[in-house]
Amino acid sequence: MPPGHTPRGPQSQRPPNVPPQAGPRPKVAQTSGIQPHGQSHVHAPGQRTQYPAQTPAHRSSEAVQGNADMAAMRSILPDNTLIERFSDRVGGIRAFRGLLIASLSFLLLFAVLFVTKTLYDRVQYNNQASQAFRDEIGIAAVNVARTIDTQLAPLQMAMAFSRDPNVIVDLASRSETIQGAAVLDAANRVLAESAGAGSALSQINLEGLQDGQTNIVSLTQPSTGETAPVIVLRNQGLYLATILAPGTLIGTTSPDRALLMNTGRIIDGAPIIANVGSYDYFRVTPNQIVATVNRQDVTISPTLGGGDVWLGISAVPKSGNSLVVLEKRPRTMPSVQRNNIMMFGLMILGMGWLIWMW
Repeated sequence: MPPGHTPRGPQSQRPPNVPPQAGPRPKVAQTSGIQPHGQSHVHAPGQRTQYPAQTPAHRSSEAVQGNADMAAMRSILPDNTLIERFSDRVGGIRAFRGLLIASLSFLLLFAVLFVTKTLYDRVQYNNQASQAFRDEIGIAAVNVARTIDTQLAPLQMAMAFSRDPNVIVDLASRSETIQGAAVLDAANRVLAESAGAGSALSQINLEGLQDGQTNIVSLTQPSTGETAPVIVLRNQGLYLATILAPGTLIGTTSPDRALLMNTGRIIDGAPIIANVGSYDYFRVTPNQIVATVNRQDVTISPTLGGGDVWLGISAVPKSGNSLVVLEKRPRTMPSVQRNNIMMFGLMILGMGWLIWMW
């Protein structure tokens, strides 16, 4: 034993390579897994972290919310099976609800765009159609005035060339558009005639017509409704009355166009207009006709004629406010509006297909 070494007792001696024994560990009270506030978990080496377990209330909160969303969707859409299948397909009821809201918003936007564009296109179409109709019926009224002047020229020459009623009738009847002629006196007696027109022309009222004046009247067949214009001239006490072929003044391009007196009497037009009556056929009142004649303007209105047609009214120039041209046309759907319906319909179908494929 080396000098100065103090021998140890039995407890201080231990075999080599033997670790010292640990003292007794303090006992730790077991808890339910929930640490007090402000304390941290103390883990032994290799021990896994234990997190607080969820209570049944926490575990069922999401299920309760899902059931509530499902119940809300079922209240909107009655087919529960379809809702569940579609919601599973898109990723749950919340995704389905978001997709439905987005789809409805998109449809609402489509509807607003469609209505806005349709109204704009309709206003543009009405403006263009009314202006084109205004120009056309105005030209028709001018053409009536020109045709009357053309028919009057040979009649005035015949009256100025001779005082013999037979010569006058012969000269006046040479025009292809004249179906019959007669020379009358102030008492409506026939002095000369052609094509047996004297009996019909003798029924015309000649009162109030002065020398050098012209009057435009008509004769209508009651059985067929065929209306023929009649031109009457007075010169030196003699009256020359000529029957024109139907359609000579107004033309035959439009069956819904007619030449009327401001009193509503038909001067030239299709037989159906005479059978129905001018006011009933055009669905217009005498006051509306008179108002247009007094303004010397062209009236184009979708409200006249019952609202489902365009009605045009134009006074005939140089007629002394006695003649007016009327025409009606059906109000059809603009071609641009049909294109809008097709375009927006295809867009909605495409959107629905994309939603279904998703």
